Amino acid sequence: VIAAVVSFWLVLNIKAYVAVSFVAGLSLWIVLNFRDKIENQILRFLVLPLLLAIMIPAVLVSLSTFSEELGRYALENVIQTALDQSYNLQKDLSAGSTYSLGSIDPSIAGMLSKAPAAINVTLFRPYPWEVSNTIMVAAMFESLLLLFLVVYLFYKSTVYKILYSFLNNGFVIFCISYSLTFSFFVGLSSGNFGSLVRYKIPAIPFFITGLVILYYLSTGRTLVDSLWHSKRKMD
Repeated sequence: VIAAVVSFWLVLNIKAYVAVSFVAGLSLWIVLNFRDKIENQILRFLVLPLLLAIMIPAVLVSLSTFSEELGRYALENVIQTALDQSYNLQKDLSAGSTYSLGSIDPSIAGMLSKAPAAINVTLFRPYPWEVSNTIMVAAMFESLLLLFLVVYLFYKSTVYKILYSFLNNGFVIFCISYSLTFSFFVGLSSGNFGSLVRYKIPAIPFFITGLVILYYLSTGRTLVDSLWHSKRKMD
């Protein structure tokens, strides 16, 4: 417990969005684990919205209550912190590998409007035509691999099966929600592909794990087995 508290405090002071992303995903996982223990199907379906309605305001109230202790990482300051970091990186590391999400309104609504672009730049960029140095070549292949996994999942299964498998597995929801939330904050605050390669590392294992498990749940086959059979058919 002491190690967890100290580690969380360190992460909160180094990169606040890492801690915020983890707390959001962990809270959702706890709620879903509680839901999965309910045997009644109807009650299980109804309890999730109720628990989320209680949990989300509780988290927001807690963050607001400790805003003075959190300082620049308080709820109302997280947005501006991310924008300041993005501005500084683009100013200091303008070696041809910077990117821009456009003008960002420093408000919750303004930040959320950039969520698709921020998640996309973290997981699926740089594109081949954006490569300008050796590091970006490696990042490009990593992004192409992630894009391939997503496309292959939807190619081999249906939207209904994927959505059903996703909603009925708390660990998958945790992996995907954490990685997407983390990718959102990282994509918003980095502003440079060289920095993004390092900053997005905590999100990638969770995102791939979620995709691999989701593939198995929605198709009934492991991803490796499916790729192996596809290769044999091509041969």
